[in-house]
Amino acid sequence: MKDTISKLLREPLLHFIFVGGLVFATFAALNERPVKQQENLLVVDNADLVRIAEQFRATWMRLPTQDEMAGMVDGFVQEEVLVREALALGLDHDDAVIRQRLRQKMDFITGVNTVGAPPDEAVLKAYYDANTANYTLDPIVTFEQIYLGPNATDAQISATQDAVRNGQPTEELGVPTLLPSTLKGSTRANVDRSFGIGFYDAINVTLLEQWQGPIVSSFGVHLVRVENFKPAETVPLESIKERVTQDWQTQNAEAEKAQNIHNLRARYDVQVGDYSALLTQ
Repeated sequence: MKDTISKLLREPLLHFIFVGGLVFATFAALNERPVKQQENLLVVDNADLVRIAEQFRATWMRLPTQDEMAGMVDGFVQEEVLVREALALGLDHDDAVIRQRLRQKMDFITGVNTVGAPPDEAVLKAYYDANTANYTLDPIVTFEQIYLGPNATDAQISATQDAVRNGQPTEELGVPTLLPSTLKGSTRANVDRSFGIGFYDAINVTLLEQWQGPIVSSFGVHLVRVENFKPAETVPLESIKERVTQDWQTQNAEAEKAQNIHNLRARYDVQVGDYSALLTQ
């Protein structure tokens, strides 16, 4: 008996009948569901008609014909009917895609009209002073380097130092490498990207026109001569007032948006179950 039941459960025909029954029951419930008069009212008003026509014109660069308009209105009505019936059946519940789209719309709505008017001079100056790091240009360095390889000895380093002091061309010294012999106008990030993290800090950037080293990178040993160094520079407010104003407005808009979301959350009595046990499994 148990084997017979198990065999029946594996029958594709039985699965088809079961699924078909579910579909039939769903549509039966849909058609028999009592509908209030107001719920049954579907109005395609002037705003809808204008939007439909404008969407067509935006695509085809002309207004639709009577037949085209009638077809689009019919499609709009069909879509509205299906959406309403889907909502009535609760098909939107626990749907990750729908939830994400609704969250995005509410996220947008909470941020609407939060930019506000530009700040006065005193407020802008105070914001600039509190955030000068955002308006400070990185230091810039230009240097030449001689690569001595990963296993340079003290004797090799000393001989190379003597050679450059005596005016021997640098291209005749060192070990062949794909590393750049000169790095021009580079920030800390660019230097460390080329020679490895920490190389910039190992250079005395203020010691100009003198060979220094040995300096060790992730590639090996180097001698370095700094040709030019430009320290960090804070850009004056008057030169970037528009940018600072935009940054101030963005910060305040984000703060106001966060407050709007906080106010929405305050309407709810949020109760969270104990999930500590889930984290120990």
